[in-house]
Amino acid sequence: MKFCNTPLVLLLLAAVGNTATARSPKALKKTKKGKKGKKMSTSSLGFDPQEWVGFDGVAKSFDAGYIGDYNTIDTAAISEMYIQEGSVFLFDLGSFGSLIRRRGVAITLSEIRTIWYELSPIAGDNNGIVMKSVGDSLQMYFDNVSDGLIATRAMYLALIARWKDKVALACDDAEIQPAWCGVESEERKLFFNTAAVGGGYGEMIVIPNDGTPVDAFGAAVNNAYFAGEEEAEHGQTIIDDGALQSLLGEKGVGPFDCGKESTIPWTAGDFGIDHLITINYGFACYYTVCFDAECKIPDDE
Repeated sequence: MKFCNTPLVLLLLAAVGNTATARSPKALKKTKKGKKGKKMSTSSLGFDPQEWVGFDGVAKSFDAGYIGDYNTIDTAAISEMYIQEGSVFLFDLGSFGSLIRRRGVAITLSEIRTIWYELSPIAGDNNGIVMKSVGDSLQMYFDNVSDGLIATRAMYLALIARWKDKVALACDDAEIQPAWCGVESEERKLFFNTAAVGGGYGEMIVIPNDGTPVDAFGAAVNNAYFAGEEEAEHGQTIIDDGALQSLLGEKGVGPFDCGKESTIPWTAGDFGIDHLITINYGFACYYTVCFDAECKIPDDE
């Protein structure tokens, strides 16, 4: 399994609100000009991984064929080489901004990177691939939605266990306990202890490296980010309609029409899931995945 992580310096810049590529002024001048009077090479974009070079060649040829109507352009080259069906899951750590304010960027970023080393193997253990880290989130690919749900649930529980170990190290073993020990709301303010999860399934463009996905684009990816970063509360998992239909297909049931039906056909316990709850936004239906009968969402604010 191969992992493609965002360079450390880019994460540092993102944490303080600067998303530009990190280069010194001197290096920047060299990159722009090279030798005097010559233009910068357009064979690749220096700020993107080399895995993009193959796709970029096809993309530029495709775009150059535009003569006023995209419908006249044959997209078969891109479709056959890069489009496939699958699921993308986003594991989004909670309290990133507040932890930076309380502890500073060095401690916070160090913990994030360590967490990725600890949690990313769980994706591989469940037939998944970590494509990349994006700030305080991991973007992962799974052929099966059930594997994505099982993996991200295990990652969440591992994160909770890690937080409890951090608290115990300070409060159980120290000769003088910090004042925050024993007050859960205070204990939560000092370490990463929760995450939101979003999942989407469908056709997507997958950027490969020796056959291993390192990035993906499409409606399913957008839906995973919408569900995980915008809608899911801490401790909550939300999936899009494509992911639900695929999950039901794995069980041999469905499809489910959220506009006409109220009860999702589900047997409690399958894939570790108790039941699912429909969220109808009007423009699309999404679903909260409940891992217990009460569908608890921890209050970690």
